Amino acid sequence: MVSAASDSFAGASPSQSDPPDSRSTGPRNSSEDLLNRASEAASAVKERVRNLAGDEIVDQASDAVLELKDRVSDQVNDLADEQLQRGAAGIDSVAQAVHGAAKDFEKSLPQAAGLIHHAADQIERASTVVRDSSLEDIVTMVDDFARRQPVAFFGASVLAGFVLTRFIKSSAGYRETHGDSGFPPRRVAGEGV
Repeated sequence: MVSAASDSFAGASPSQSDPPDSRSTGPRNSSEDLLNRASEAASAVKERVRNLAGDEIVDQASDAVLELKDRVSDQVNDLADEQLQRGAAGIDSVAQAVHGAAKDFEKSLPQAAGLIHHAADQIERASTVVRDSSLEDIVTMVDDFARRQPVAFFGASVLAGFVLTRFIKSSAGYRETHGDSGFPPRRVAGEGV
């Protein structure tokens, strides 16, 4: 009776064509089969849990990266806005200097003074645009201008480079390291570094 129950539990009785080693030996063979099946099922469950946990970890890491990206982006935008405000203040000071130069010409060359005042007004407008725009807006405006007026853009770039070079050369730090001539000091053989 036990033998018949174990044979039906295992699913089938051994046939004469099976090799002698593979014939059921009763409850032992069916319990091994159950253990194998249970082990396979446990491995499948374990793998599934590992995949779910891995997906959760990937989701958490992705969320953390997006949050970090947002924070860095906010800091970069804040820094860019701060630099734009400083740039606008610098442009304002240039406009005031140009207006001052125009006042010097009002008595001797009134027509030139009018043109210089007009240029100062344009500089003030540029300052207002810089102050009221984001970095992205300014890049878009410059890009549009470069597409519409490539020759003017090139000329403005050369002029800006010239002005920037003159500004750097006139700064105190540049004079300290390069001397008044604008060139680095010459070294004489035998002098220390």
